[in-house]
Amino acid sequence: MIRSLHVAVRATRAARRLLLPAAATCLLLAGTLPAREPVAPVVGRLHITSDPPKATVRIDRQVRGETPLTIPALPAGIHLINIQKQGYLDAWQSVELLGQDSRDLDFKLEAVTGLLLLQSTPTNADITIGGVALGRTPL
Repeated sequence: MIRSLHVAVRATRAARRLLLPAAATCLLLAGTLPAREPVAPVVGRLHITSDPPKATVRIDRQVRGETPLTIPALPAGIHLINIQKQGYLDAWQSVELLGQDSRDLDFKLEAVTGLLLLQSTPTNADITIGGVALGRTPL
């Protein structure tokens, strides 16, 4: 046990003797190397429209505004676009932007529709919506 500990200590000292001069050389050279030019981020342009307009736009789950909307500098990559407007079904689309890419997306929103069955007790109750007579129950 003592012998293996002694070997490990000797190996550690040897590693220090080799690594410390190399690390010092790297630090000295780092100060003499020319500075690198900053790399501009790779971005693309995204223009989003919808029918009807004024729908909320989320890009990667963050609200970015309302349609029509232009994002002039969106990082390149795959993005999840979500369009929402009250009274319409949500629309989703994935889009991949490449560097310096320009993409146009147009969403046709689908109105929410449904079926309503009205019953009453007693029957034959008048049904009006917004002042418009629609009939009598059951409807």
